Amino acid sequence: LYSMPVAFEVVREAAINWTSGKSAVPPRAALHAPHADLELLVMPAVVDGEYGGVKVWYANPGSRYLAASSAIAVLIDPVLGEVLLDGSVITDVRTGAMTGLAASVLAPTGATVAAIVGAGIQARTQAIALAHAVPALEAIKVSSRREAARDEFVRQLAAELSDLGYDIDVQSAPSAE
Repeated sequence: LYSMPVAFEVVREAAINWTSGKSAVPPRAALHAPHADLELLVMPAVVDGEYGGVKVWYANPGSRYLAASSAIAVLIDPVLGEVLLDGSVITDVRTGAMTGLAASVLAPTGATVAAIVGAGIQARTQAIALAHAVPALEAIKVSSRREAARDEFVRQLAAELSDLGYDIDVQSAPSAE
């Protein structure tokens, strides 16, 4: 339901709302519980004076009981009601879509190579967004500190891009340079 083409349109609309003053997005609240190794971010927003929501993200890398990080989002629509969403997936796709939207405007015409530094979950969605946004893209070079993780990421990304219909060579790069 939330594919990269859909995410592009939503992110484009959000950017227009933000720049035209139709969104109220206060700074996020960052909370820390050092005894539990817990970081918590709370991010509220209102759009068009009509819809509201909040995302709560946490990181708890040392927990035996919680994921290392996760997020939930609650959207409040006066007509449709409340919707509880997995904020992690939405964040990852939205972050990738914003990267792609920026690339569609800022990448040189005819750009054929992109570089990604890091091999985490958001690197995956950013690569998919770049494939969507830069039509001439022929190669994506991925650099990250851990070689084994980088190589596995490259293998999985190449397969996923192929499944999505993109003919892009995904390469492992030992350094960002």
